[in-house]
Amino acid sequence: MLRSPNSDDLELKHIQNETINIVIQVLNEYGLGKEQSLHAARGLRSILHGFASLEQKKGFGLPHDLDVSLLMLVDIFLRGINAMKQESKNNEDD
Repeated sequence: MLRSPNSDDLELKHIQNETINIVIQVLNEYGLGKEQSLHAARGLRSILHGFASLEQKKGFGLPHDLDVSLLMLVDIFLRGINAMKQESKNNEDD
């Protein structure tokens, strides 16, 4: 998931497209528009990639549970999406 789909590897391209489609379907449940869902998918990908990269390189030195940290991070991300949704709704009502 680090690179854009490589057109030479059709199987990898298919898997990457399926993965992003699943993520976008989930994000669509938050009532985001297509463009906002794509931006949110990029954000989530960045969060997960950064966390996984840090974990792989032993970048987390404190003795706290990494699973709890990751769940908290994803929760914060989803709360942000809910806040965007509410803000968008409030702007429509004005």
